[in-house]
Amino acid sequence: MRTAFKEWAAICRALATGRQDVILRKGGIVEEGGEFRPDHA
Repeated sequence: MRTAFKEWAAICRALATGRQDVILRKGGIVEEGGEFRPDHA
């Protein structure tokens, strides 16, 4: 995988300490073709 969240270390720390993070993304519940594909893919 060549793409990742640049805040990944902070997300891992938050998960490890029991804090909650929310990841927002563009798109709705129903994706075209039934599969989410990021813009850069």
